[in-house]
Amino acid sequence: MTTDDLAGAARTCHRVVLMNRTVVAEGGPELLADPDPALRAFGLDRAIGTVTAS
Repeated sequence: MTTDDLAGAARTCHRVVLMNRTVVAEGGPELLADPDPALRAFGLDRAIGTVTAS
């Protein structure tokens, strides 16, 4: 599955890979709770919200 919906991925996936032309980070959905890998994957320099895995 590919998606830009990080909250949906945190809820439904048991493994995630963040990419931006190359693998930025990979791990379990708890990885998405840390904004740093997502910021790098999306090429952003600051967080605009948070994603929580439930």
